[in-house]
Amino acid sequence: MGKSSAEPSRTGAQVRRRRRYVLVGAFALCAVSALVIASAAGGAIRTVTFDDLAANTRVSTEYQSSHGVAFVSDPGVRPVVKPFPGKALGGQGRRLHL
Repeated sequence: MGKSSAEPSRTGAQVRRRRRYVLVGAFALCAVSALVIASAAGGAIRTVTFDDLAANTRVSTEYQSSHGVAFVSDPGVRPVVKPFPGKALGGQGRRLHL
């Protein structure tokens, strides 16, 4: 069965143009999806200041439930909270010694 006379045949240029539109549309959809996901994740920024831990405390999973951050490794290699003699950003002057 051949093509009916009511269905026009497409030229090579029309096929390429249609493919281009489909690719551009797919790319735009992916870009918008990535932006939506990034904005949803970026809206919940929290700062870990380590102010609630005493100096010389080894950090592991203390902030996993509240901030989604965990320092998981062997106990002797975990980061240690140290006093910092400068101005801290949003905290009391503690930093993490790795």
